Amino acid sequence: MSLAKEKHIPYEFNNKLKNSQLAIGDILINIVGASAGRSAKVLKEHVPANINQAVAKISLSSDSNINNTYL
Repeated sequence: MSLAKEKHIPYEFNNKLKNSQLAIGDILINIVGASAGRSAKVLKEHVPANINQAVAKISLSSDSNINNTYL
């Protein structure tokens, strides 16, 4: 995956938007536009990062027995 067009926000802004923060292992799904339905798994090199309103995030609890790669 190319991150050539990545965007940056100030860390202060990131700290205020807890619900948009990503964690390693989160599953992301595009929910808007021509790329709707595409998905990705957040890896170590992707964080810290935030999502916007065009992306849904699935975060599994630490005690979940669901494999996020399978999900």
